[in-house]
Amino acid sequence: MSVVTLVVIGGVVLAVLYVGKRMAAAGGRIMEYFDNAVKVYEWLDDESAGLAALAAAKTATPAHRDRMIARLRVESSGLQVWVGSIPELKRPIGRIEGLAATISAKPWSVREASEAQHQLREVAPGYLKALKKSDPGVFRSKYPALFEVDKTTELVQAAESIKRKELERGIEVMEKLKDLEGFESEEAQRTLRQGIEQAKSDLNNS
Repeated sequence: MSVVTLVVIGGVVLAVLYVGKRMAAAGGRIMEYFDNAVKVYEWLDDESAGLAALAAAKTATPAHRDRMIARLRVESSGLQVWVGSIPELKRPIGRIEGLAATISAKPWSVREASEAQHQLREVAPGYLKALKKSDPGVFRSKYPALFEVDKTTELVQAAESIKRKELERGIEVMEKLKDLEGFESEEAQRTLRQGIEQAKSDLNNS
């Protein structure tokens, strides 16, 4: 292994350890970051928020990680009570339980924590930046309506409203792209039409 490679690996390890140290010092703030990431992933199926929660857990101290797993299990148990009257909760429960299973699967190494952070940087650099600062507000800023309610029935309604608005916004953007330079080709137009049709179908079924 070359000296350059060793230096790079060493730098990555030190960076992850530094983030972990800051997270340990932040205490409640990193737990709030995790809770907020889970809330967005749980209710909106936002995969980037799921990656943020996973990266936080892998970088966290073992004590914090145990608390994270416990919170997921408590949340899952709480939602199970409502499944009979709100069948739609099966999917959020599945996401929570899947996340809990992944986090509790093994003691995560520094290298694996680094890989989780790298993956998060690729899809949501803003979430990683907030993780390094132990800033839980990034999720609340992106989805304020989701954090204005706490009751299960209200969360279901808020999540559906947010999803509908995002679909409507996506349709609007794709409609505009159809008329822009660079999207005149038959393939581009067909792809946009298919995207619009799918979004409209999802909107009608939501």
